[in-house]
Amino acid sequence: MTLTRISLTALMLAALATSPIHAQDAASDATSEAPAQAEIDALHAKAEAGDADAQLDLGVRYRNGDGVEQDRVRSAGYYRASAEQGNARAMAYYGDVLWGGDGVEEDGPAAVEMYRRSADAGFDYGQYSYGLVLENGNYIEADLAAATRQYRLAAEQGHAPSQRALANVLSRGEATDAAISEAVTWYRAAAEQGDVRAQAQLGYHYDEGLGVEKDVEEAMALYLSAAEGGNRTAQYNVGYNYQHGIAVDKDWSEAVRWYRLSADQGDTDAMNSLGYAYDNGEGVETDKVEGVRFYRLSAENGNAAGMYNLGVSYDFGDGVAKDDKAAVRWYRDAAVLGHATAQNNLGTMYQDGTGVRRNPMQAYKWYLLAAEQGEQLGIDNSEILKSQLTSWQRKKAESLAATCTATNFADCD
Repeated sequence: MTLTRISLTALMLAALATSPIHAQDAASDATSEAPAQAEIDALHAKAEAGDADAQLDLGVRYRNGDGVEQDRVRSAGYYRASAEQGNARAMAYYGDVLWGGDGVEEDGPAAVEMYRRSADAGFDYGQYSYGLVLENGNYIEADLAAATRQYRLAAEQGHAPSQRALANVLSRGEATDAAISEAVTWYRAAAEQGDVRAQAQLGYHYDEGLGVEKDVEEAMALYLSAAEGGNRTAQYNVGYNYQHGIAVDKDWSEAVRWYRLSADQGDTDAMNSLGYAYDNGEGVETDKVEGVRFYRLSAENGNAAGMYNLGVSYDFGDGVAKDDKAAVRWYRDAAVLGHATAQNNLGTMYQDGTGVRRNPMQAYKWYLLAAEQGEQLGIDNSEILKSQLTSWQRKKAESLAATCTATNFADCD
């Protein structure tokens, strides 16, 4: 069974937002105590007289039910009135309600225009939101350079989500050492403001020594802070560290606790890890059926390790009735996601004709693909099978493997 440390790609995907979040979820406009009725009446009077700030204030209050009965339609109306007078904050907030159809009819292009106008007026959240739509190409042509400029403008104003977003952009792909170092600076700035996703990212950089000296203790401290703040990726990494005794004493029971918190939020690595815990009686009583249940949850949500482990369960009838065809299916699903051991096992199924028609060339192809990733079983099995194939069969299998790799596993038949 397989457990893995979460990858940088997965960590960044968890940290990247794909669309704007609602401004008032993070804004501090609403007061902590219910306002007096006289204050509300005064705000209404000012708003009716055309005071843009009062209109914005009432928009926030009606959205949150702060001193008034919650009313998303009236909230949207006040945002719009304030935005039409050029209030930069109201433009961004009205963009949010247009984006999600929250009190008004959903209108993505109009939302983007509101974000653009807010950004042009210099409001940090408007810049962040406009950056997101530019990065993701939502109702507008994607433009990463322009998105980066927006993130930087807001980051320099101290906007934590923008600092994190800028760091994400700087550290992606084949980033230079200078870019990664700058990314760490921005992650740190956001983390110090309590941004849990930035804390998780900064923890990963310390974990791997990316842009900073490797420091697993500092990484663990950052993971714990983010995990306690509810970040599921950090919760998984805290669990992983407890499982393996990294920067803490090894403690499977504590690992299971954090894995469960992460899995409850939909983290597929954590689901797979819980499957492993139940499968092997680590930190919990052995329960093969429960192990399979978590493997299946992980697999059905696209996790390659979960797919592989579910395939193993079907292959050996461990926690589920033995089913060779199901084993082949899950091995294949994991194999085309690049899981090396699944590739080897799929090769074995083809070589033996178990759950699938016997095909030595297909077996050799999958062994080669596993071997390319350094999987020792794939290396050994490919060498053994190679001597049993004709020259034509070997060349054909090698061609199939090359096509599979060239198409990023899209064409592996």
